[in-house]
Amino acid sequence: MGGESSVAFSYRVVGRRKDIKAHRRFAKIDMRLPLPAAPARPPRPPKPTPAALRAFIAGVEKEARERAPKGARKGGRPRALPKGMRRSRFIKTPR
Repeated sequence: MGGESSVAFSYRVVGRRKDIKAHRRFAKIDMRLPLPAAPARPPRPPKPTPAALRAFIAGVEKEARERAPKGARKGGRPRALPKGMRRSRFIKTPR
């Protein structure tokens, strides 16, 4: 039906002739098919240089700045707390 298989198949017909009385063993024949060659792997790309890594990080940071909402803080000094709040290492609680 036009199908393909990855399983090897072979057969061998063995018979005894009537005119030969002595029993003889037949030599074993290796009928296995050779394994298909593995596809060649493409070479690995070279490791990036430090300059290339710096350029990549700069590009990612630039894209993050462009995507940030307008008026987003750029870092630096923390904002002042509203009156009645105190700064703690773990919890900010109202007074």
